[in-house]
Amino acid sequence: MKRIFCILLLLSFCIPAMFAASDDDIYDDYEYDQNGAGDQFFKIDLTAAIPLNFKGSEANADINTQGKWQMKVGPAFGLSYYRFIDTTLALGGDIGFAYNATLKKRALLTVPLTLGIMYQPYAGNFEFPITLTCGISALSCQGMTFFPALTVKGSAGLFYRINESWSAGINASLMWIPMWLKKEYIGLYKNPDGTDKTYDHGFFSNAGIAVRYHF
Repeated sequence: MKRIFCILLLLSFCIPAMFAASDDDIYDDYEYDQNGAGDQFFKIDLTAAIPLNFKGSEANADINTQGKWQMKVGPAFGLSYYRFIDTTLALGGDIGFAYNATLKKRALLTVPLTLGIMYQPYAGNFEFPITLTCGISALSCQGMTFFPALTVKGSAGLFYRINESWSAGINASLMWIPMWLKKEYIGLYKNPDGTDKTYDHGFFSNAGIAVRYHF
């Protein structure tokens, strides 16, 4: 009787330990996703704002600026917020500020505010966000203000997930801003054939570094 009691007592200690070890093995083999529904992040961008279609023409520039780029590369800053709806898709928005100087030492200030969707596949600790957003911008140049100006922006990046809370990497974007000129501004700008412009648009590219805080 004592032997049976000792055997049962020994089994009462061994069996739970065996199941505990088995459970640990299961959890050790489980692979966690980098992101899941409800995860969020803030992103800060420090980039160069590169104007792509601001070249002087005979109709709009003097002899010293014809054929030259009218806008110089300038600094830009961006702040973004996104919230994941599953492991790879997130919804959110961006706000930015860019400064570009002209050849005549005037300034173009651009403040875009856009909302959209992000698709982010990943491989190991590397994440590849691809974003498409749409919204409005406020622009100011040579005493003229344009608001709201339709804004469409696409971007792509490469980030390294340092730990659960931080990632850092590079990011590049292309932004299109079409503008319909107000009546008081018509006549200030000319088309290549010399007629007055009633519509214009700008293409800008941004490229630089970024850091993200995940929570």
